[in-house]
Amino acid sequence: MRKCTYFYATPADFHALMDLVEADETFVYLVHPDIHSPEIRVHERARDISDVLRMYPGHFEHSLFLVPPGTQVQAASYEHVTGRRYALRPTELPAAVVLQLWGEHPGGALVRSRFWAHGDAPEVRDIEATLFRHMRRTFGNEGGSKVGPEAAAQLLTGRRLTFDVNAPAEADLRPSSPALPSK
Repeated sequence: MRKCTYFYATPADFHALMDLVEADETFVYLVHPDIHSPEIRVHERARDISDVLRMYPGHFEHSLFLVPPGTQVQAASYEHVTGRRYALRPTELPAAVVLQLWGEHPGGALVRSRFWAHGDAPEVRDIEATLFRHMRRTFGNEGGSKVGPEAAAQLLTGRRLTFDVNAPAEADLRPSSPALPSK
């Protein structure tokens, strides 16, 4: 079993990939969009999820959980200095494919995202294997991570890849990038 797969994708890359997976497997997406609410949204298609792979204020990543239809889940509640907050974490689910999407940094770089299978339910293992198979076929490799076709085209026109939202410009991962001028 794979521990974790890292990838870079634009929203178009991600939607094209998930269209292939949705055609082969039956699952739903669980999304917890607001830390101040216990509401969990269920989506049948990735294209129905707003702002996927775009960073938005107050969130470090956009987590999606791919689960078999009918899976029951509740967001965990915890106290914070600013009041009650809610979170949906892998530990709240018996089994799921967890996608932590960082996507597009406001500064312009593509930030590395990742996915893995949590739990050992056969349905979840099948979803993860299908996702990995389609990613392997449609995404290229760059520095050990998978890169979507549109993201790869953007690299050729000067867009950066970075592994961390706080990485400085020097952390450009393209091996063919020109040396940055020293300051």
